[in-house]
Amino acid sequence: MTGLEEVRAAAIDFDGTVSFFPDLANGRIYTKQCNVDGTAALNMYELKEIPMNPEVNSNAFVTRDEFD
Repeated sequence: MTGLEEVRAAAIDFDGTVSFFPDLANGRIYTKQCNVDGTAALNMYELKEIPMNPEVNSNAFVTRDEFD
């Protein structure tokens, strides 16, 4: 798949199962499923890079003495 327009045009099952459409060129994943009323629900998820070493705020922790 290359974009949202192709996902909108894609045929899916009417039983409510979620269909996944990866868009690797744009870093997105689209999902499409049939609702109970017969309409299609579309969702888009964007891929983000996870930082390897996030900063830890040492003020967010308490010492054992403070806990006791």
